[in-house]
Amino acid sequence: MKSIILILAILFSLISCDKLKQKQQQNVLNELKIEDSLLSVQNAKRMEAAAKSQSIAILVAEDMELSNFNQVLQNGDLAATLLKGRGPYTVFAPEDEAFEKINYAEFNENESAGFSKLFMLNRALPYEKLKAEIIENRHQLLLENMEGSRLEFEEKDGEIYIKSASGELLKLAKPAKASNGFLYKINEIVAQN
Repeated sequence: MKSIILILAILFSLISCDKLKQKQQQNVLNELKIEDSLLSVQNAKRMEAAAKSQSIAILVAEDMELSNFNQVLQNGDLAATLLKGRGPYTVFAPEDEAFEKINYAEFNENESAGFSKLFMLNRALPYEKLKAEIIENRHQLLLENMEGSRLEFEEKDGEIYIKSASGELLKLAKPAKASNGFLYKINEIVAQN
């Protein structure tokens, strides 16, 4: 009888050990899943921080539709100085097709710098704030750019427009957020007032 009790005790302890091992394995798996999810959250936060840390100069350099504008910024030495700075800046960057109407390749460094500054405001203007200022100013607004000229904006039917050099109204899309301001892409050269 003692041997039967001893065998049962051994079997019971083996079964208990097996269940304990399974429970420990499950706990380890659960801990690994939690670690993985924490790492995913941390990686997502790192990716978000990296996206937020991109300056306007980097956004312009990486956008294939802004290669001509990027070249003008490089020629005027503004990408390395102004647009990598703290800002905040608002930049209205003409897409490549807008440059077909001007001969920007012949600009010297001073002309490039002046031309580049034409598209920049020395303050951050998110879309909603710009819209509010335009509406507050009776649906039109003149803002001085960094070159000293003025950019003309209008609001029509709830949309924001910037006036081009030819007098055409160019609709502004929502801007790209950079670490040092906002980047608006436009499809023509804006007017100097």
